[in-house]
Amino acid sequence: MKTNSLILFFILQLFISTSAFNAIVSVDLIYDKSAVYAGNKVEFSLKVTTHNGKEFVSNSPKSKFYFSDFNIVLSPNFSIDRQSDSYLRVLIPENQRVSDFYIQLSEKSNPQKIYTVTIPIIDHRKNVTAIFLKELPQQVQNGTYLPIELVAQMNDGTIEVVGEKNKIKPSDFDISIQKGGKFDPYKSSVFIVDSEFCTPTLVIDVKFKSNPKLSIQQTIKIIPLETLNEYYFGTSGTNSRDGADGQNGDSGGMFAIHGQAGTNGEHGQKGEDGTNAPSMVIKLSCIQKPCSSDTLIRVEIINAGVSEIFYLATNFTKFRIANVGGSGGDGGDGGDGGDGGNGKFYLLNEQGETGNGGDGGFGGDGGDGGNGGNGDNVYVYYTNDLVPYLQRIEIKSSGGQGGAGGEGGDEGRGGDPGNGTTVGTPGRPGTTGRSGRNGQSGTDGTVTFVKI
Repeated sequence: MKTNSLILFFILQLFISTSAFNAIVSVDLIYDKSAVYAGNKVEFSLKVTTHNGKEFVSNSPKSKFYFSDFNIVLSPNFSIDRQSDSYLRVLIPENQRVSDFYIQLSEKSNPQKIYTVTIPIIDHRKNVTAIFLKELPQQVQNGTYLPIELVAQMNDGTIEVVGEKNKIKPSDFDISIQKGGKFDPYKSSVFIVDSEFCTPTLVIDVKFKSNPKLSIQQTIKIIPLETLNEYYFGTSGTNSRDGADGQNGDSGGMFAIHGQAGTNGEHGQKGEDGTNAPSMVIKLSCIQKPCSSDTLIRVEIINAGVSEIFYLATNFTKFRIANVGGSGGDGGDGGDGGDGGNGKFYLLNEQGETGNGGDGGFGGDGGDGGNGGNGDNVYVYYTNDLVPYLQRIEIKSSGGQGGAGGEGGDEGRGGDPGNGTTVGTPGRPGTTGRSGRNGQSGTDGTVTFVKI
């Protein structure tokens, strides 16, 4: 009896010692403080300090505490991007500029014990000392796109490229075009469009919202367009889904001697047809600059009711307009046939009839490709002064390409006979599915020139 009491005493002492060793005094997070800014993803590791002063870090192989030991709550609008035992990755929202956020951790074994860690967010905009437009050309062609790239100089002398996921965002700037174009914020580009033929210039204004004193005004010469290469398409058909694979047959066993046949693969679906090319009207004329004897070619393309205007130099290197039907979608591949099941397998102390192998399933046929859309009629109206340039102008209306046929599915393998005392036969393999037929290309449209 005395011995049992002594053993119980030592077990109790060990439990008390272990519990005290693991008692948490504080919880902190380890992270790169310079990486906490809007739009970035920040990785945190966990640091737990116990009552006896020992520290455990979650990414250490000797750690006793992990993120999975805690319930985790973040500030509103903040989210966990990825979590493991060792790391927690948090996405800092880019559309909310706040000074800090919190991460709350509560022990799963004792949820009422909550540890709150406040994370400061760096506003790198305060550190910008200068802004620059990156690598702009001395001149641009009318009717083309000019990408706008910005860089910021920081107070430590480093250069930061402006980007959605970077320390300084495009939304931190006001970009306006005073003349010579239109700014497209989705493409971060300026479309050059100018009808001031005497002194055509592009004027770009950039202001830093946090400090309007940081601003740029850039002027670039606009020259006539030398190459016109425009393509207009009907809508392409979507590719079709593949057929599902067949199921493998069950092998012989307790209730069946023979293997079951595999099922056939499904046929692939037909690709969707492309739509016809849109209707199109093209108007060509020559215009003369009001302040010089230079001549430009005015090109107006009216595509499905929408007008676009280009001004082309008379010494152009290429003039091509193509109106093309949509491509047909590809047919889906046939599913593979299922394998036949094997005949029953007997153990060493068993005997019985030999089961036949099940037949393999047939592969599904590939779906046919969709047909291409037809080219529509194009009418070209031109003035008499365009006649010298007509032979160098290429305008086509073409049918869209047919979609590719899907591949036939593979045949299923025949099952093997079992190992009984009689003669069994293997299952027959299935047959490969037929490949789908390619879709037909659309018919070409007509191009009609009309002198006005």
